[in-house]
Amino acid sequence: MASAFHVPFHCPQLAPIHIMGWDYSSVPELVALPDGMPEEDALALADNINRLLKASAPPDVERCVRQLALSWEDYFLPKFPVPFFQVRVADVRAAGGSLSTALQLYDEARMFSD
Repeated sequence: MASAFHVPFHCPQLAPIHIMGWDYSSVPELVALPDGMPEEDALALADNINRLLKASAPPDVERCVRQLALSWEDYFLPKFPVPFFQVRVADVRAAGGSLSTALQLYDEARMFSD
């Protein structure tokens, strides 16, 4: 992994900051939902995020993070293959140790933004 590796966006809660050479310090956080996202999808995403924010016990937080990550990977990314979800899924993959599949998504997000 090159020491100058950067990604165009990130989700700071999931960014794999413990991986040497991955620098998010000057990368803007991606906060806007994808254009054209139907209201029901936006509401479902907001509901998942709100449940995570309200969780306080570690097992509840872990369960909510898993549910949110699965929904990003299985539902939102295939439906909306845009940097907003590419980077979030890549962050989850990288944090889970799947660096090669994370790098593929980061590269897709970078190409999308160029």
